Amino acid sequence: MNGECSLWNIEFRGKVSATMVYDGAPIFDHFRKVDDNTLMGLMNGKAPNNFPSIIDNGRYYYFYLERIEAFPSEFISK
Repeated sequence: MNGECSLWNIEFRGKVSATMVYDGAPIFDHFRKVDDNTLMGLMNGKAPNNFPSIIDNGRYYYFYLERIEAFPSEFISK
């Protein structure tokens, strides 16, 4: 999204969630803990022109983040 973001505590659906607020786009990623290794995420907001239409017409984009034991070596620059 070509920019930075900050993390805020924001109420979403009656419960405070850790929320990533993007500086350059009217989009919010809300996070909730599932277990010690998994976060559920929900993206909402208004899609900018150059962003896929995954959140158009009031729809949400659901995703999850899963902790891994070690960072894969193929992602480390040599």
